[in-house]
Amino acid sequence: MLEQDINQALSTRAAPNRDSNIEKLSENELYWRNGAKDYSQRYIGHCNTKTDIKEANFFGQNGEFIIAGSDDGNFYLWERKTNTLRGVYKSDKAIVNCVQPHPSLPLLATSGIDHEISLWSPRFDNNSERHRLDMNLVDNLVSENQNHMQNDSYEFGIGSESICRAS
Repeated sequence: MLEQDINQALSTRAAPNRDSNIEKLSENELYWRNGAKDYSQRYIGHCNTKTDIKEANFFGQNGEFIIAGSDDGNFYLWERKTNTLRGVYKSDKAIVNCVQPHPSLPLLATSGIDHEISLWSPRFDNNSERHRLDMNLVDNLVSENQNHMQNDSYEFGIGSESICRAS
């Protein structure tokens, strides 16, 4: 749909006297289309197509991370400035669609379609490495999610086992 709007706008600029559907748009619609801006940064890897609830948030003391849930049952954490995927954490058996940081503590609440809410906090111990997902697995999850967003299918594989969960 966006591509059609872009093509229509480009063809209208190229031939301004030509009759087009753009004339049929309301004044408000023209105003909003002309004022639209594209995103300045993009964080890829997750997939949120199965539910109406979609949530992404800033995380960290100064909002230095971006977090979002995904249809694969994980939530994803990116470094805000570099768009680098820093972590993938299993949080739900099916879908994670809510991710809410605590306003002042390093604490994150996640929920999905399961009947529970999970709380997450940093873990600083000698076993913290065991909570990291294998990067090959993360690459596969990202590829599956990106491919899934291109398809219309509701079939979706569940990701890896949980990591760093404190619920």
